[in-house]
Amino acid sequence: MAHRLSQDPRSDPLSDLRFSLEIMPGSRKFVFNASARAEILTKLNASLMGSNQRYFLPKGVSNVPQHQLLSEYQASIGFGGAGKGEPVVEGRPCSHIFKKGETCYRCKDCALDDSCVMCARCFHASGHAGHTISFFISTQSGGCCDCGDEEAWRHNINCEHHPYTSSTGLPEVPPGPLPDILPSVSPTVQTLPQPLKDSMHRTIAFAVDFILDVLDYSPDEASIPVNEADLRLQPSADPMMKDMFCLVLWNDDKHSYDEVKTVIMELSGKGSGPEREREVDAMVRKLEDEGRVMVDMNVINTNPSTAMHGHHHGKLLEMGLAMAQIDLGVTIRRAYDTFCEQAAAVILEWLLDITRARVGTDQLVLREVLAAEFLLPRRRDAFGFGLSNKGAAGMILPISAATIKEVPTPTRLDYMFVYHGKLWKRLRLSLKEIYASIISLSRIHKLTIAGHYAGMYHRIVDTYLLIDRETESSIKYFSLQLFTVPSVATHLVKNHRIIPRLLNLLVNFFTNPHRPPEKRTIQQAAAPSAPPFFPPGGGSASINNMYPISSHIHSIYYATQSYIPVNQQLQHLQAHPSMEVESIPFKSKRFMPIFSDLRYLMQTAPVQLILAEPSGISWIQGKPNITGHISYILPVAQTCQLFMFIQPNRRAATVHIEYETDAWISVFNVTLSLSRVVRVLGGAYANASKTLGEVEKPDGTVIHRGTKQIVEALEVVITCLLGICRTNGGDVPFPQDPPLLLSALHADMGQTYSPSFYFNPILMTLDKAKFTPVSFHRVTFGMGSSSGKGKDRTRTYEIVKFDVADGWTSFHHSLFWLLAELYKSTHLLSDEQFKSEFGGTEFWQYQSLKDVVLRCAGGEKGVLTLLDFPLRVLVMVAQIRVGLWVRNGFAIRGQLMHYRDYMLRELCFDQDLFNLQTAMVLLDPDVVLVTMLDRFNLTTYFNGVAEEDEDEVEGHDGDSDDGASTSTRTSPYKTSYTEVSHLCGMVEELLFVLITVLSENASASRMPIPAAVRREIVHALAMGPCGFTELTKRVAERFGENAAFEKILGEVAVFRPPEGFNDLGSYELREEVLFEEVNPFFFHYTRNRREEVENTMRAKLKKKLANEGKPSQEWVYIPKSFGVTEGVYKDIPKVFESEVLLQIIFYTVFNVLVLTEGSQGLDKDAAGNAPAPSTPPSGEAILDQALHLIMLALVEREDSFSLMACIRKFEEDRNLIDVICALEYHEQYKPYRARVQWILQKMSAYVPSEVAAKRREYDALRPAVDPQEARKKAAKARQAAIMQQMKAQQASFAINFDDVDDEDEDSMLVDEDADENEEANASFGTCIVCQEELLATGKTFGALGLVQPSRIIRKHPDSQHHTYLNEVLGMVPNLDRATPVKEPFPPLSPDAQDAKAASSSTVFEGFPNNYTRFGLVSSACTHMMHLECFQVYSISIRQRHRAQPTRNHPESIPRKEYICPLCKSLGNVILPVINPSTTKLNETPFPDWIRAAGISILKSKPDPHLESLQIRNGTGEFVFWASQDPGYSAAVRSSNTEGKPELLEAAKMLDTVMVVSKSFSQQTRHLRDRPEPEQGERGAGLYLPEELLGYTIAQIETAQRGTEVAKGGVVADNMTEGQTRMIRGLVSVLTRLSALQFKGRPSEGRDAVRQAIVKRLLPEWSRTSLTSFHSPLLLRDPFTILVETAAVAPDILRHVLVLTYYASLARAVIGLVYILNKTRSYSITQIHRRAHEDIFGDVRMFFMSVVRHSPVFEHTATLAFETFGEARIEKLLYSFTLPFLRRAAILCRAILPNSFPTPTSPSTTCEYSRLLSMLGIPSLSDLPNQDTLQNALSGWCAHYGHTHNISQLNCGVMLDYPGIYRMARLPLALDTLFTFPEKFLTCERCNMVSNDPGVCLICGTVVCVQSSCCVDEDYSGRGECNMHTRECGGMIGVYFCIKKCVILWLNAGNGSFYPSPYLDAHGEQDLQMKRGRRQYLHQARIEEVRRLWLNHGIPTIVARKLEGAMDSGGWETM
Repeated sequence: MAHRLSQDPRSDPLSDLRFSLEIMPGSRKFVFNASARAEILTKLNASLMGSNQRYFLPKGVSNVPQHQLLSEYQASIGFGGAGKGEPVVEGRPCSHIFKKGETCYRCKDCALDDSCVMCARCFHASGHAGHTISFFISTQSGGCCDCGDEEAWRHNINCEHHPYTSSTGLPEVPPGPLPDILPSVSPTVQTLPQPLKDSMHRTIAFAVDFILDVLDYSPDEASIPVNEADLRLQPSADPMMKDMFCLVLWNDDKHSYDEVKTVIMELSGKGSGPEREREVDAMVRKLEDEGRVMVDMNVINTNPSTAMHGHHHGKLLEMGLAMAQIDLGVTIRRAYDTFCEQAAAVILEWLLDITRARVGTDQLVLREVLAAEFLLPRRRDAFGFGLSNKGAAGMILPISAATIKEVPTPTRLDYMFVYHGKLWKRLRLSLKEIYASIISLSRIHKLTIAGHYAGMYHRIVDTYLLIDRETESSIKYFSLQLFTVPSVATHLVKNHRIIPRLLNLLVNFFTNPHRPPEKRTIQQAAAPSAPPFFPPGGGSASINNMYPISSHIHSIYYATQSYIPVNQQLQHLQAHPSMEVESIPFKSKRFMPIFSDLRYLMQTAPVQLILAEPSGISWIQGKPNITGHISYILPVAQTCQLFMFIQPNRRAATVHIEYETDAWISVFNVTLSLSRVVRVLGGAYANASKTLGEVEKPDGTVIHRGTKQIVEALEVVITCLLGICRTNGGDVPFPQDPPLLLSALHADMGQTYSPSFYFNPILMTLDKAKFTPVSFHRVTFGMGSSSGKGKDRTRTYEIVKFDVADGWTSFHHSLFWLLAELYKSTHLLSDEQFKSEFGGTEFWQYQSLKDVVLRCAGGEKGVLTLLDFPLRVLVMVAQIRVGLWVRNGFAIRGQLMHYRDYMLRELCFDQDLFNLQTAMVLLDPDVVLVTMLDRFNLTTYFNGVAEEDEDEVEGHDGDSDDGASTSTRTSPYKTSYTEVSHLCGMVEELLFVLITVLSENASASRMPIPAAVRREIVHALAMGPCGFTELTKRVAERFGENAAFEKILGEVAVFRPPEGFNDLGSYELREEVLFEEVNPFFFHYTRNRREEVENTMRAKLKKKLANEGKPSQEWVYIPKSFGVTEGVYKDIPKVFESEVLLQIIFYTVFNVLVLTEGSQGLDKDAAGNAPAPSTPPSGEAILDQALHLIMLALVEREDSFSLMACIRKFEEDRNLIDVICALEYHEQYKPYRARVQWILQKMSAYVPSEVAAKRREYDALRPAVDPQEARKKAAKARQAAIMQQMKAQQASFAINFDDVDDEDEDSMLVDEDADENEEANASFGTCIVCQEELLATGKTFGALGLVQPSRIIRKHPDSQHHTYLNEVLGMVPNLDRATPVKEPFPPLSPDAQDAKAASSSTVFEGFPNNYTRFGLVSSACTHMMHLECFQVYSISIRQRHRAQPTRNHPESIPRKEYICPLCKSLGNVILPVINPSTTKLNETPFPDWIRAAGISILKSKPDPHLESLQIRNGTGEFVFWASQDPGYSAAVRSSNTEGKPELLEAAKMLDTVMVVSKSFSQQTRHLRDRPEPEQGERGAGLYLPEELLGYTIAQIETAQRGTEVAKGGVVADNMTEGQTRMIRGLVSVLTRLSALQFKGRPSEGRDAVRQAIVKRLLPEWSRTSLTSFHSPLLLRDPFTILVETAAVAPDILRHVLVLTYYASLARAVIGLVYILNKTRSYSITQIHRRAHEDIFGDVRMFFMSVVRHSPVFEHTATLAFETFGEARIEKLLYSFTLPFLRRAAILCRAILPNSFPTPTSPSTTCEYSRLLSMLGIPSLSDLPNQDTLQNALSGWCAHYGHTHNISQLNCGVMLDYPGIYRMARLPLALDTLFTFPEKFLTCERCNMVSNDPGVCLICGTVVCVQSSCCVDEDYSGRGECNMHTRECGGMIGVYFCIKKCVILWLNAGNGSFYPSPYLDAHGEQDLQMKRGRRQYLHQARIEEVRRLWLNHGIPTIVARKLEGAMDSGGWETM
C-alpha cells in the first residue's frame, strides 16, 4: 500500500513520524537514550491509531504511557481481555511464543518428530500418562507451541484449550507457488473503519521500509577498515557526512565476559575507577543481552581534548584495530548511521509489540496487517536515505545494499531474510518471534512465508556458513519450524525445488574452500556465465560430447527458471572439484544443520511419497524432462559421488607416520550426516507400497506396488557406481545391454540412453594417484587331498585383484550405502514382484533382482567390482583390529571406532555387511567366498596342499599307528602374515564376517522397527545390567530415539530403581528373555562381549538347572534358523551347500589343531617328555566361531551338510567329521566338548557309520574317568574330612575348657594390680605419621579435630510461624525410632502434589534464617597423632603453601587449618584423648544431698578469688571458660614456669582450641545474643561450656533425630567412639581451663567451682543480697550448668541432672507462653486426649505455678492455657523438653558410661520415659512427693517472676526448635520450578527471574548463581551465594543450582559440587539438563545432603575435593 506524505511535514501522524526520524540524529547530537526511544514509540503508536484510539485504549485514554509498550499497557489494564486466558476456539492452534527461560515439553509417543513441543499450560491440560516425556528450557525466544496443530501429532492429544476441528484429513498441497495476497483470518478486520485500516497499513509499511533502508547501509559482517581514508569511504546515509564516528562492539561465542571487560577497560583510556568499572560492567552485560554495544563516540583522529564527550577519549580507529586483533567483532561507522540503527531497533521492538497487541478484542488484526505488508515490495524512497546519491537514472544503491535477482519482485520479507545477518542478537530474536506469530495465523500464511524462506534459503545459508559470528540466533534455525511441518515440506519440495537447492549448497560449500570477497557459497547464482558443470572449453572432447555446452543457462536459484534438466540440478561446480579435508568447510560444524534440514524435509510422510513417485516425462518449454523419483535420487547420487572415497588410508608397513591429523573426525561428521539422508531416501522406496497400494491375488499372495520405482533407482545408482569404478580405467566391463527401464524412459524422451546422463565424471573427486584401476586375476581354489583325490573339485576363479595391506582404502562410500538401502526393500524385490510387475511387458527380461544387477553391471565382473569396495573396508577393519595398522597411529583407530560405534555402525558398517550378504544371492556363493579369502589374504591358509611346496608334501605317510588320523604338519600354510597372531586374528575376523552374512536376517527379512528395537535392547542388556543412558549408547541411534523404545524396554527388562544416595537406576534383562532371544554371536558383539554374554547365560542356566535338580547338564547354545522364507534372501541358507564354505570350515578347525600340536615343538625335557601343547593366539575364538558355523549349517541344511562333511575329504584324506571327532576329547579344548557332541549327534542321524567310525579312532584320547567328575568327587571328600576334623577339635576343646577357665580365674585374682597398670597404659592405636604406639604413659598425643562456627541450632519461631507449632504438635513421641517409608521412584502423581505445594505462600518452606543461634561445633576424624609429629606436619603444610603459591589449597593457614594425612578430613585443633572417668556417682538421696549442700555452703568461708572469677552479669558464669578471657594467657605463662614437660605439651593442645575459639569469637560478636562483658574484660567472648561443648552436643543430638537406634536403645547408643572421645576431650579442656585459675589449691579448685555451681542452682542462694546471682536461673540454658558440672564435679551429675531438668521444664513453660501468646489466633492442630499423663501429672497446676509470681505474665499464661487446652500443652512440654533429656544422655554416657547404662524397658515405652529412667530423674507426675524439688522450682519461678515485674530487660525465653530438622522443600518434579518461574525463580535481591537460579537448601531463599547482577563488591566481587551464606549458614552454604542440576557446597570462600538430588525416571542424573528428561526428587539423595549438613561434613567434603586436584583456576572450574 502506498504511503504518500502531504506537503506539510507535520500534517498527519505519519508525516510527523517521518520528520522526527529525519531530524532526530542531528537534534539529539547522535546520542540515543530513553527519551529518544519514548518519542519514537509515541509517534509510532499515534500514527498507527490515527483518530481511532478507542480500538486500542480504554475510554478516556488517548496515548500509551511514555516508555511503555502498547501490549504491555493493554495487559496491565486488561483491555479487550488482554492478560487473561484465551477463549477456546476449535481448530485454532496454541502458537504460544516461548520466551527465554520458559519450559517446553515434548512427548515422544505423541509428537510427529522431535521438533513438536508444548507449552507447560498445554502439557498439563492434555493426557500423557505413561508416555515418554522430556522437557527443555528455551535458551532464546522464538519457538512456538504446536498444541492444536493436527500436523504436529500422531493422534489427538485432547488438549482442553485447543481442540481439533471436526474435519479430518491433512490439507491439500498447492499446485504451485502461492501468491503474496493472502485471505483474511481475522473475524473483525472487515468491520474496522477504512481510515484505521489505512493508518495501520501505512504505518507498518513505513516502519518496515525504514528498517530496510537503514540496513542497506549496514555492513554484512563486523569488521573495520585498516586506515582512516577507507573508514571515511564506508557507505553512509548521513547527508552531511559528519566525521563523528561510533565504535560498536559485537557479541560472539569466542570471548568471555571478563575478557571483554578487560579489553574495554584497557583500550578506552577512561581510567579504571569504581565508577568506570560499573559503567563497563553495564556495557558488557548489555553486549551479552542485546548482542552489541556502543563503546565510544568521537571524532576520528583528533586530539582527545577536542573530543565531544570529555577529555579522556582514545582514538577510535586505534582502539578498534586493537580489539579486532584478538578477533572481537568491531565496527566503526558514522554516528548518524549508528543512531539510525538504534532507531530501527526501537521500531523493530514496536513491530514485535504489535504482534502481541489487540484491536478491540481481536489479537489477529495487527498480525494480519503486518503479514500483508511484509509480502509487498519495498519502497526505497520511504525515508529519504540516499537522496543525495540520486542521479538521472534514479537511486544509486550503496555497495552494502543487497540485490535480489532470484525472484522477479522481491518483497519486504525477502529483504528481511537476507538482512537478518546484519542485525544483532536481540533484534534477530525479535524478528524470529514476529515470523512465528505470522505463520501461526493460518496454514496459508505458513506456506507462503515458507515459500519466501525457501527462495532466500541459499542467501540465508551463505550468511550462516561464511559470515555469521553469532550463529545461535541465526534465521537459519527458523527452518526447524517450517521444514518439519508435513504440508510445508511437501509444498517446498514440490513447488520450490528445495531438495536440489539444499544439495547444491552443500556440494558447493565443500568443494569451494577458498571464497571470493563477496563470500557466497554459490559462486554463480546470479546469471552464471558458464554451464552448470564446467567452464567453456574445459575437459576433453569426449566429455564435451557427453555434456554439450548449452546455449540456455539454467540456474536452480531463479524462481522464473522452470526448466532444469534432471541431470543438471547440481550446478555452479568447478570441473573436477576438489575436497580438501583440512579446509575450513570440513572443520566447521555449521554444515550439520543443513544436513538436518534436508533430512527433516525428506522424512515427513508426504515427502516420502513424492520421493518415490513413479517416473515420467514432462515437457517444459518444448523440452522433455524426467520427473518423479529419479529427479530426486539422481542429485542425491551425484552428491554422494562427490564424497566417495575421500580421505583414503594406506597402511604404514615399516615406518610410523609422522603427523596424525584429526581431519578424519570432520570427514566422518560429513559422511555420516550424508548417510542419514541416504537412509531416509531409501526408506521412501521401502514405504512406496503404502501409497501406491497392494494387490491380493486369488492365491492369497500380496503384490506390492513400487517395484518399478526401486528398480529404476537401482539402475541409476549402479550406473553411477560403475562409472566411479571405471574412472581410472581398468578391466571393469561396459554393459552390453542398457538398463531396460531407463532406456525406455529415454526413448519416451526421444533420446538414446547413455550412462553419462547419470554418471558425470567431472564431478569425481577421486584421487587417481592413489586409487589404481580395477583389475582382475585368476585364483585357483578347491584341491582337497595330496593324493590327487578331489582334483575335480579344483576351480579357477577370476576375481578383482587388490591388496588392502598395500593399497589405498577409504571408509567413506555413501553411494554404496545408498545401494544397500535400496536392497533393503526386500518386499519389492522378490521374484513374484518382478513377475507381477514386468511379466508380459517389454521388460520381461527382468525376472529377478539378479537380472537387474547383472544387466546394469555388465555381468559378473561388474558385480564383483561393486562388491569389492565394501569388502575392502571390512578387510581394513579386520587388519586394524589385529594390529597390522599400528604404525598408522591413533587416527586410524579412531576411524575404526567411529565406523563400528554402536550408535553409528548402522549407517556404515552394517550397510557394507549387507552389500556383501546381497552379493551371496546375486552371484555364485563360491565366487563370493573366494573373493573374501583373496581380500583377507587367506587363500593359501584355506587351500590346503594345493599351494604347498612339493617337499612339504612328500613327508606325508598316511594315518598314524594308533588309528587316529593326526596331522604331520606343525605349522599352517604360508601366507602374507608373518606373525601367527596376525594370521589367527584375520581368520577370526573372516569367520565373524561369514557368520554375520549367513545368519544376520534383520535387513534380509525387513524386520519391523519394534522387533528390531526389541532385538537391540535384548542384546545390549545381555552384556549385563546397565543404566538407560549406557543402554542407548549400546544400540543404534535411530532405535534409541524410537517412540516405542521405552515401552519395549519395560517388556524385556526389569528396572532396579536407585535406593541408596550413590545408586543409579539400572535395567536387567528378564531371565526368560535371556534364554529365548539372545544370540551370543550377535553381529554387534565383539569377541569379548560375546564371551561375556556366553558366560552370563551359562552361569544363569547352571543356577536354573541346579534348582531343577540337573546340576551336571552342560549348556549348549543352539542357533536359530535364518528365518527368511520369501524374497531375494531366502536362498542365503543355500550357501551352506557350498564346498568352498565346507573347505573353509574344515581348514579352520584343522589348522587350529595343527597350530596346537606344533606348539609342543621338537625339544624335550630331561625326562624325555615333550612340553604340553598350548592354544594358538585366538585359537579358542576361532574354534568357537567355526563350531557355530557348523551348527548354523546343521540347523539350516542338516542332511546335505552332514553328507558333504562325510564325503568331502581334504588334507590327509580327512573329512570334517574327522577333525570334529579329534576335538571331542582334546585336552586343550574341553569347553567345546558339549557343542562337539551336539554336532556329532546331529550328524549321526544322517551318517551314523562315519561318525561312529571316526569316534572309535579317537577312543584312545577319551579318559577312563571324566577328570571334571573326578575333581568334584575329590573336593567333596576333602570337605568331609575337614568337617570331621573340626568336630573332633571342638569336642577336645570342650573337655579341656573347664580346667583352662579355672586357671584363668586364679591368674586374674593374682594379677589384678597388674591388669590395672596394663589398662592405664593401654594402647590407643598408632600415630598416623610415625606409626608408633600411642600409650597413655608415652609421648603426648591427641585426636585431630575441627572446630567450626555454626548456625545450625534453630530457635522456635515465635510469631507468624504457626506452621512450626503444628509440626511440633504432630511430632512422633520417639525421636530415636525411625518410621521407614519406602517411597516409590519415580514418585506417584508428582504434578498433582507439586501443584498443591505451589499454592502455598512459602515457596520452598525453608526455615527462616533469623531464628538460629550461633555457636561452635567440634568434630573429630578419629585419627590420632603425637603432638611433636603434629608440629612437624604443620611445618610441612606451610612449606607446601610456599612451594605452590598459585594453587587453591584445601586448608587455610591463617585459620590454623590442616588436612588429616590419612582420611583428608579438615581440622584445626588437636584434642586431648581421655579414658572414660572411673568416678563413682554420689549415691546420697536427692533430698539429703540438697540439705548437705546447703549446710556445706553455710559452713564455707567467703572465697574472694572464686567470686572474682565469676562474670559480673549475675548469671553465675565463670570468666576462665570465656574464649577471649585475658586471664588465660597470664595463667598459661605462670603454669609454664613450673617446667613440667607434660604440662607444657598439654598446654599446647589446649592452646589449639583456645586460639581457634578466640578467633571465631572475635569475628562473631554480632551473632550472639548472650549478655557478655566488653572486649578486654575478664569473661569476654564465647562461653565455651555453652557455645562450644553444649552446642556440639546439641548438634549431635539434632542430627540423630529420627534415626533408628539398634536393639531398642536410646540416643546415646548411636554415638560413635570418635564422638564420645571428642566430648571427653572437650570436657578435659574445660577442666584444664578451670585448673589454671586455681594453681596450688587442693584438687585444682574443683571443689570451689562445684560449690559455686550448686550455689547457683539453689534458689535460696540465688536471691540473697550476699551473692551476685541477680539474673534468674531460668534465663540461662540449664544444659550449660550440666556441662559445667561434668567438667569439675562428675560425681554429682545425677543430682544436678534432676535440678537442671526441672529448670528446663520451667523454661519450657515460660517460652511456651511467649509462643502461644502470638499464635493463638491461628488454626492449630487439635489434640483431644492426653497421651503422657503418667509423666506430667497435673499439667495445669505446674503450668500456672511457674507463672503465678507475675500477675501480667499469669494473665497471659491463663489465656494461652484456656485457648490450647491441657492435651496440647502437655504435648508441647513433652516435645520442648525431650531435647534436653537426649543431650543429657549423650553427655552422661560420654563422661560416665558405666553409671548411665541403657535401661531395659518394653518396646512400647516412650523415649521420654526411657530417658528419665536412664538418667534417674523423677517424673513431673511425682513432683507432689518431692518437697525439695518443689521448693527449688518455687524459688526459681519467683526469682524470674519478680525480675519480670520490675525489670525493663528482655525476659523472654527462646526455646530451641524440637522437631526433626528439614531442609528447604524441593518439588517432586524439577520442571515444576520452571512452570512457575515468577514464583520459584525470582531472586529476592535483584527481584528478577534469575538466568541461573539457585535455592539455599537451609532457608529456601532463591539466589543468582555465578551471575553479575548480584555481586558483593566488599567481598572480592563474590556472587550472591557467598553473600547469602554469610547471612544464613555462616561459613557454610548448601545450594541447589537448578539449571546446572548440582548441589553446591560452600565453605569459607571455597566450594565444590555434589551430585543432584534429582534423577530422571530411569534413575540417572542429568547434569545441566542436557538430556531433557523429566527429573524427580530422590529421597535417599536429598536425605544424604541433609545428613552431611547436620553432621557438619561440608568443610571436609570441600577440602577433599580441593586436595584431590592441583587446581589453579579456582574451584568453580572443577
